[in-house]
Amino acid sequence: MQDVMDIVASFDVGSTYSGYAYSTRTEYMESLLQIHLNDEWVSGHGNLHTYKTPSHLLLTADRRLHSFGYEAERKYAQLMEAKAHDTWYFFRNLKKDLKNKYLRKDTMVEEEAGKSMSFSTILTMVYKYMRQHLLRTIDVAVKSASSESLAANIRVEYILTVPTKWITVSRDMVIAAAKMAGLTHFRIITESEAVGRYCQLHPLTMGKSGSIHVLKPGMRHVIVNIGGFGVDTTVQDAPEKEPVKEFSKSHGDANGGVRVDEEFMKLITKVFGADIMGIFMKKHKMDLIDLQQEFEVRKRRFTLDAAYDTTDLYLPPSLLKIYVTKSKERLQDRIDDTDLVGKIIAKDDRLIIDKSIMKDLFGPTIKSIISYMSTLAKDPEVRQTDAIILTGGFSQSSVLEGAVRFYFPTAKILIPPNAELAVLLGAILIGHNPNPVVTITAKYTYGFGIALPFNKNRHPKEKMFISSGKEFCTDIFQTQIRLGQRIELGSSANPHHLFPNRAKQTIMSIPVYASNKANPKFTTDQGVVYLGRLSVNLNKSYSDSKVRVQMTLLASTLLVEGIDEAAGDVSQAVFATNLSRPRSY
Repeated sequence: MQDVMDIVASFDVGSTYSGYAYSTRTEYMESLLQIHLNDEWVSGHGNLHTYKTPSHLLLTADRRLHSFGYEAERKYAQLMEAKAHDTWYFFRNLKKDLKNKYLRKDTMVEEEAGKSMSFSTILTMVYKYMRQHLLRTIDVAVKSASSESLAANIRVEYILTVPTKWITVSRDMVIAAAKMAGLTHFRIITESEAVGRYCQLHPLTMGKSGSIHVLKPGMRHVIVNIGGFGVDTTVQDAPEKEPVKEFSKSHGDANGGVRVDEEFMKLITKVFGADIMGIFMKKHKMDLIDLQQEFEVRKRRFTLDAAYDTTDLYLPPSLLKIYVTKSKERLQDRIDDTDLVGKIIAKDDRLIIDKSIMKDLFGPTIKSIISYMSTLAKDPEVRQTDAIILTGGFSQSSVLEGAVRFYFPTAKILIPPNAELAVLLGAILIGHNPNPVVTITAKYTYGFGIALPFNKNRHPKEKMFISSGKEFCTDIFQTQIRLGQRIELGSSANPHHLFPNRAKQTIMSIPVYASNKANPKFTTDQGVVYLGRLSVNLNKSYSDSKVRVQMTLLASTLLVEGIDEAAGDVSQAVFATNLSRPRSY
């Protein structure tokens, strides 16, 4: 009989995108971030690859699930082109109208054509779809590894994430939907709780300053989740022994990434004219999706720091054909008659858009978010926090990040890596270990290279060198964290003091190493790997400088800090610790 495989899976149903992640208990014990995401959502656009799929649901006339995500969007477009969509149900962006609603089992939502269904029924269908998709994905993965099916030999605990404000008023509705979907073992946690756990595993940088922040139990922070349709804010306390405490904050409405899409459609309508766009949008629904996805790719890649000053946007042939047929002037001549002259060039099958125009598309959204955060920053409870964490899909926009750091130059603004996936990945981590303090086992021995006074009874002669008339031994491996050592995630281990070895020294360069042995003696020993260097600037104003060096082990990185204790200055460097295996996501 085959062993039962214990799996934790997380489901994140968002307003604009939804998805799932999973990992086995064995994978979690081996590496916290060995987490699997579905990378097979097919958008239909060759350059648009996402780990989550749009939150679109398509039902047949008898209210049976037909498809979800990209597939649902394209099928409904085909039905509309064929004028066969009237009896179907298409729900676009499932939670967009629920922002200010108190959800109950009988809360109703409208689909694209105005027909209504209860949100509980829709959520049940989404959970059921994700569960079936997940089990198929696991079955395929197991078959490819062992030529056998283990679908009947797995035990899954589902972690369902919801907005913080849902946890009190909508818990019964979510529980009912999960049970109806066949989720026999599940837990409900908040999105911000998941984000908080995920952020504990990473060194979070504070923009161009390069300063690094480590999230630890006992801290208070505010999580600002910026998605497609707006902003959700939660103040979170992370006690050292008790469960996370958090409460939702509301400071008005703000736009999300979808507003940028709306501004783009206004721009395209201005370029081609309302009549032309009306015909195109009515007769060529599939091509409209292609155009929107083309812009989504450009939106995700756009940055004000890019070396290039223009963005190429490829246009559907059907749109160009309609324009040529209906219009009596060249497209470029039409553009030049507007205030877009010199800023958009029509060339063959694409538009070449100036950086200033792309920036303007982000303008209304950025303005609303900055206004929201300005009000938020005045909240007494927010002002008592250690940091502001930006997460959600739109937080990954470099335009938004640049604006936030410009308007709040002194605030501790943190954005985790893969911010769009923080909820999914953090939920997996909580599913495996709900405790607020996480303990990990060091997979390697970590330390740095130093020189010590030469001892002929302990040190090989070939490593001796003379400095200022004294004999020293080079390449000593000074261990900070030992292989197999159990460490609280984010805690600093065994601080060690170093002293300048020459007068008027301005920089102390500290080489950092890892070893697959528990007790390496020298940095030249077999199995020792050079990770890089930490450079510590020594303040010239202090003659008695000494540097405290400490290491903090996170999930897949090592934070090394050098503190000039006389001046109080801190130098930091981050090194990868997954020396033998890349992350799964």
